[in-house]
Amino acid sequence: MKARSHDDAGGFITLEVMLAIALIGTMFVGATAMERGNSYWILSARTDHEALPAAAETLESTSAAADRDFFHLASSFAPDDPSCTAPGACDGVRRVMTDISTCAKTVDIRTERHLPGYPTRNTAISSVLTDPVEAVALGGDCALGSPSGNWSAPAPTASADIGNGSPAGLDVYQGIAYIVTDKPPYLRIVTPQGPVAFANAFIGEGPFNAVDVGRNVISGRIYAYVAAVSPQLQIIDVTDPHNPQLTGSAPLAGITLKGAQAQAWRIFVYGGTAYVTARYMISANPEIHAFDVNDPENPQELGRGYKASTSIYGIVVHAQSVRGTQKRLAYLATTSPTGELKVLDVTDPTDIVPVASCDLPGNYRGNVLTLLGTTLYLGRDTVTNGGEELFAFDASDPSAPSFCQPTGKTTIGTDVYSRHVEAVRASGPYLFVATTNTTDAHGQLQIRNADPSSNLALLGTYALPGLAENALDFENNTLYAASTASPHVQALTAE
Repeated sequence: MKARSHDDAGGFITLEVMLAIALIGTMFVGATAMERGNSYWILSARTDHEALPAAAETLESTSAAADRDFFHLASSFAPDDPSCTAPGACDGVRRVMTDISTCAKTVDIRTERHLPGYPTRNTAISSVLTDPVEAVALGGDCALGSPSGNWSAPAPTASADIGNGSPAGLDVYQGIAYIVTDKPPYLRIVTPQGPVAFANAFIGEGPFNAVDVGRNVISGRIYAYVAAVSPQLQIIDVTDPHNPQLTGSAPLAGITLKGAQAQAWRIFVYGGTAYVTARYMISANPEIHAFDVNDPENPQELGRGYKASTSIYGIVVHAQSVRGTQKRLAYLATTSPTGELKVLDVTDPTDIVPVASCDLPGNYRGNVLTLLGTTLYLGRDTVTNGGEELFAFDASDPSAPSFCQPTGKTTIGTDVYSRHVEAVRASGPYLFVATTNTTDAHGQLQIRNADPSSNLALLGTYALPGLAENALDFENNTLYAASTASPHVQALTAE
């Protein structure tokens, strides 16, 4: 056998050394990677440990600010900051607030920490802030839950018919829909699945034109406050929806006209006061009236009314600080050709003072309005010259010269048919708009972006012919709508 040479042996030794070096290198890389991983988790834990108290501190300061002035606590419609694209660009604490209603906001607080060489770390906490004073003032008729799901394509989940007559208005309270109509029985009380009870004509002379439902803070009972022909204010106890009972009523003071000319047209109850409006009345007959309804059996008008010299088709009342002074303001949608949007100071109902009057392009009637946070939305009759029917305004200071300058606006026409804004509600990022044309043959529920900077961009539609004025409400992530076509009442939810 040939003996192995020195060179051969050297070759084997070199191979063994290379394998050993490679093995040691692999072990070293693994150890380095393990150390790097350990470092990441150590740094991450340290970052999270620092971030959570920072987020909690921001939440605490936000809650304190809400206690001081809930209404003016700034909200944001855009949770995603487009400038935060580069790693570390948004290191720190970010607060995103979204209005649910005038008495509730969601606050999302996120801390971002970028560790060089590692992914950005995020820590987030969320909460719902509420204004109990506002909730009580609205009789508990105030949304506390933010919309969820995809509302660009709503779907019906339930429906109900109300029999004869056409809906004239709707308000939803704790999952029950209260519909006023033009034929007896003038108040229909339904759940989305079908009738709960019908109130008989004994409730009062109809037709009924508008309804606002809420809980009386003194008695704890639930009442439907109705704007009607006569008596113009009627209060119905609906604590037991199967057995509604007329509790009290009152005429409008200072009215010399009779019958339908003197009817109450819209109603809004706030802080124990029912604000009742009428359509334009000749002579000195006032169109705006305020009633103390803390005692529903004995409503008392405060003063003799206010002469607005226009028809009031929409009203929202809200208490807010204006330049350091607490006031109660009434926002009005009117038929005035030079003031479709008006604001009145109703802090003293015996001495109502004008605050603002906004003349929008074209002579078209203001129909409906709603308030979300500090944003006021106004809808009006169709504009045939290509103008806008839907507007957003900054209501943080209605006495400011800039108040009448819209922060967003759009036309609602999406087909060849002329359209009107019949009702509008807003919650979270969504603006719900009920539209119809002059013959009621066509109707749409439009879902729009509530952000005024988007010019209230259209997100989706749902066909709903014959939509009634002021017959739209949002509660518990469900949208309720009433129309003249069957089914008269529909409950819609997101996908």
